[in-house]
Amino acid sequence: MALLTIEAGRRSLQRVYLRWTLAERLQHAVLLASFLVLVVTGFSLAYPESWWARPFTGSPVLFELGRDLHRIAGTALLALAAVHIVYLASTERGRTMAAALRPGRADLAELRETIAFLAGRREAPPPAGHFTYSERFEYLGVVWGTAIMGLTGLMLWFETLTLRLFPKWVLDLMATVHLYEAWLAALTILVGHIYRVVFDPDVYPLDRSMFTGLVTENELRRRRSLEWREIVRRRRRGPRSPPPPP
Repeated sequence: MALLTIEAGRRSLQRVYLRWTLAERLQHAVLLASFLVLVVTGFSLAYPESWWARPFTGSPVLFELGRDLHRIAGTALLALAAVHIVYLASTERGRTMAAALRPGRADLAELRETIAFLAGRREAPPPAGHFTYSERFEYLGVVWGTAIMGLTGLMLWFETLTLRLFPKWVLDLMATVHLYEAWLAALTILVGHIYRVVFDPDVYPLDRSMFTGLVTENELRRRRSLEWREIVRRRRRGPRSPPPPP
């Protein structure tokens, strides 16, 4: 994470660090938009008789519109996945991010300490780095969910081709997997991710870094003390030391 600028206040100066680049924020925006459209249209198509689904299933024209929107959003999500893979593989920042997102033994230790804190056996939560164990788990969930939903969605979309290659029970199985994976993804985002970026007292009413890409020095010290300590150590070593991980 690189120091971006010095933000001047009325009584103090505060360092501001770049947490998310513009490319990463744009990827997140496409992910957010496509996910929301997929959830709304997908559940409407799965439960067309529900009152909340009527805007997308109330007539044959609306039903076709909902299905088209679902397919467009799915295509956008798969295109984003391809762009993201290229970003991780072809840029120095992306490769560093990929390494930082890789789970390790430290995540198990952080999980144990978090459970101890929640059980009252620890006074404070464990110190966090650039990514916590829960953020790594969320990222892997997005990778897994995109792969499963993409494969099953394409098989359902190109139904004729699927039936040429496989018996009908395979298509029925894909429909079931697609629906339940959708429920799992939606609940994971609504319960876990939305809490962390919206309702967590440390960021409420919203973690604005998803829009600005910036995080203040005070936020780093409070929420990601391991990363903050690493930045301080590198700062003391001088400008020739390699930059800290993103």
